[in-house]
Amino acid sequence: AIVVAIVIALNVFVEKQNISDIDLTKEKLYSLSEESRGKVSNVTKETKITLYGMSDYPEVLDYAKLYNKENANITYEELDDATTRPELQQKYGLGTSITGGVVIIEAEERSKILSASDFYTYDYTTSEQYDVTEQLLTNAMLDVNLEQNPKIFFVTNHAQNADYYQVAKELLKNEAN
Repeated sequence: AIVVAIVIALNVFVEKQNISDIDLTKEKLYSLSEESRGKVSNVTKETKITLYGMSDYPEVLDYAKLYNKENANITYEELDDATTRPELQQKYGLGTSITGGVVIIEAEERSKILSASDFYTYDYTTSEQYDVTEQLLTNAMLDVNLEQNPKIFFVTNHAQNADYYQVAKELLKNEAN
């Protein structure tokens, strides 16, 4: 009984210390990629990641911690009750029009909202689901930190498949364009 009590107390103590995980996997599955680390290391504006209703997505919180560890200008906050932050509730409709999990990334006057469903994509040709959390979060941080986003123009006068342009447009917007 004493050993069990010591293990539980030690576990609670370590959990409260918020020690970052050590990634021992060969592929560094639980670390930021070199590309993301390079991009977020250049963030100079105070950037805040607010995780609202994301308790079912612990990997998103892990990424927020990794970004904060990589750059002190990037902070994060977990929010389960929108009533504790009425300014966010009013600005983004948290708890009213937005009831599911979202991630809000803010830097100065710019912000971007990512839905929990955005963090996964499905390849219909292979019937596989892919996690794009890191890519999406990194691009959203770049999007709110760029002084001016690059512009891409589509010429659609003679487009037979104009619907495909809409898909391409959305994908390019996700890449901070």
